Amino acid sequence: MRLLVLIAFIACLITLFIFSRLVNRGSKMWRLKDLNDEKLSLLSPLKRHYQLRTDHSGTAIDLPRGQISRAMKLLSGTIHTLIEKRGQPTEAIATYRAPEADYQTVKKISLQCRGEFPVAQWQVKRIVHNTILPFWRRDIVIYGQNGGEPPATNDGKLHLVLFGSSQKERSQSRPLNIWGLELARIAQYNSNPDALRFVDPEEKTCGAELIGNNLYITFDVLQFTSEKTERKRFWRIVRTFLGGRDFHLGLLARSLTRITEELAIFSKLEDLLNQATPAQAERLNASVSASGFDDETIQIGRTARLCDLTSQLLASQLESLAIVNGKGQTRQIRETDQFTIYFNAAPKGAIQLPAPDSCWGIPLPANKPIMHCISPHGLPIYDDQGVAVGELIGRQLFVYPEFMHYGTAQECLLWANFLLAAREVMEASRLCPDNQSREDYLASLYGKSLYAHYQQLAGTVSGSQTALDKSTEAAFGDFARQLRQTVTAQKEMLKIEQAPYLDLGAEFDSLVSISKVVGVRVMEDRLIVNTTDLFCTDPRTKIVHWIGPFEITISTNKITWLNKAEHAQKLKMNAPHVNSSGEACMGNMKDVFSTLITQRQFAACVEAAIAFVEAVNVDDTWGKNINNWPVANSAMLAQSQARG
Repeated sequence: MRLLVLIAFIACLITLFIFSRLVNRGSKMWRLKDLNDEKLSLLSPLKRHYQLRTDHSGTAIDLPRGQISRAMKLLSGTIHTLIEKRGQPTEAIATYRAPEADYQTVKKISLQCRGEFPVAQWQVKRIVHNTILPFWRRDIVIYGQNGGEPPATNDGKLHLVLFGSSQKERSQSRPLNIWGLELARIAQYNSNPDALRFVDPEEKTCGAELIGNNLYITFDVLQFTSEKTERKRFWRIVRTFLGGRDFHLGLLARSLTRITEELAIFSKLEDLLNQATPAQAERLNASVSASGFDDETIQIGRTARLCDLTSQLLASQLESLAIVNGKGQTRQIRETDQFTIYFNAAPKGAIQLPAPDSCWGIPLPANKPIMHCISPHGLPIYDDQGVAVGELIGRQLFVYPEFMHYGTAQECLLWANFLLAAREVMEASRLCPDNQSREDYLASLYGKSLYAHYQQLAGTVSGSQTALDKSTEAAFGDFARQLRQTVTAQKEMLKIEQAPYLDLGAEFDSLVSISKVVGVRVMEDRLIVNTTDLFCTDPRTKIVHWIGPFEITISTNKITWLNKAEHAQKLKMNAPHVNSSGEACMGNMKDVFSTLITQRQFAACVEAAIAFVEAVNVDDTWGKNINNWPVANSAMLAQSQARG
């Protein structure tokens, strides 16, 4: 009889195991997330089967369900749960064993569980072993329910509390979305604002905190408090013990994966700081004050990290400074005694631009920060891809985007990279001779940068090195000349924009004194000039053709010609080189008009526009039809000559 009972019990366990494997089989396509380049290289035998996807959460692949077992074998991975969403591939939340070289090291490290767990402890240990252990590489103690408190002092171990907080204040159970997973209702602790907090920026939710060597997951990640009966808890433990999947095991896997990613970024940040800060004997901290940061609860800690990094990285340049939150607005440039960083701000008059997806290869905060264009006053600060992210004007440093919104590890790394780039510009500006103009300085600075890139690429270019050097030197000279002209023109344009009454009076007098101009009107965003009859000579026949009187409109970025004569409508052209819409086929003249408009040389621009109508290139597709225009009579020509 006992043998029959034992056989029946084993049969039940086998049935339960098979059922746990079959349940939630999912759709035909499955999605694997959290894959880096190393893992993708391991999946190369399956490359023709999967589709690569990249979003804010990282790299993922969509793979046919039949290939999942092979993928898990290649990755040495374990699937902990499946997430079904209508119309989308089934998401398989998995963790992956460390590479073989690391695995032999980390498998010797101790993992200890304390307290009670609503799932099989070996499953929890495997998740910790696959996620945080390869990074931490020290003994880890995992605390479940009634597992006691982690020590207040650092004993060299990581103490992982799966539901708790150093604050000990629990909030009410509520729905929670975190790290891409939806929880209907779950208990949660209030996080400690003084801790290193791990925030999901998409959902504005804090999921964990680190105090010293104590890591707390602040929500009920394994559902310790939700099992209503001991029977349910028992069967859940049995199911997971047999290798069955569990949603909350997947939630733990996703949480520890995200926490490990953040810790890895903080490790990079620490290495960056160690390389960038002065030697220990010289290391000082600058005094930093901050204002305008009305942080929400989730952002508490951001300002402290902002100030701390600024203090460390700018200590070699300054003794004290202030950080002012510009909140995406522009600021008037003022002389200040104290060095001031205008965070998320730009000089007055700067134009807003769309922000890139990333700077220094790091995604920008998810709140879509605002960018601005460079003003003509400052020395621009660029990221590694040449995107302007700020500028230095005297003792004022403008930071265009909001690099730090929640104080996450990625945002701290972004801010550190910006400060290092700003520090280089601050050091370079001190070396700039007093008598050297800003445009000369910029031409020299970026010329050197281009030359450095040229030196790196020179080995890959074939051909005569002497000829290459000569052509490169000529190109650098042309670049420097063009840059000087551009910066000078930009400065002049801003001066006129800020004081429109300057220079325009003399320019207006010059306009009305042009012999063929009979009227000038200044509208809100354009200048309209009326002319007398204009004529053009066909160089093939020497015959003078009547083109007609014009209305020339000059705006900030274009110029148009409107012929007032009736024959222009019949010819469906406004001039030999101007189409029916008033737009010209300018060729090389396009740059001339653009420069004159930018420099506000309107009189010269109008004279050039008149000369453009009165000239013709008969080799051109449009210009060769000059003979279709009416021939000018002697009275018209005499009247034109009388006007001068």
